[in-house]
Amino acid sequence: MIKGCIKRLLLCLSLVFLSFSFLKAQGPIPMNKKEFKFYFTQGNIMLLENFYDTALATFAYIYRMDTMNANVNYKIGYILLQLPGNKSQAQRFLQKAVEKISPKYIEDEPGEKRAPRIALYYLGKALHINADYLRAIDYFDRYKTAMGKKLTKEQLDD
Repeated sequence: MIKGCIKRLLLCLSLVFLSFSFLKAQGPIPMNKKEFKFYFTQGNIMLLENFYDTALATFAYIYRMDTMNANVNYKIGYILLQLPGNKSQAQRFLQKAVEKISPKYIEDEPGEKRAPRIALYYLGKALHINADYLRAIDYFDRYKTAMGKKLTKEQLDD
């Protein structure tokens, strides 16, 4: 049983390491829309199951196909905020994501290239983690404005 746990831990660590090598790799990779859809769907499944390390590896792989896809940047930034020790890296991805936000964002659609408005909130969190407090407050305010009356009191207190 302990050997099985160690093997799983080593596999997870390998996937996280692999994902960072994909994020730093140069140049796009060739991938058709069918492959993109497959990997995007798999990444979303891993994200829903809270398997952040494997979701990161999957989204990092498709990131190389389209580095300007705001949705992929949002998902990578969000995942990095969930992983211990990686939170400070989320800012650069979320910064790209908020350049193309949409109130009509479609969560699980592989063809969606825009990011949801909540990316503003997560960028604020990333900036706060990186001790850029004034910009963090600015992005929290932008999020509140973007959401308008749709925010509940609990969301506003976050």
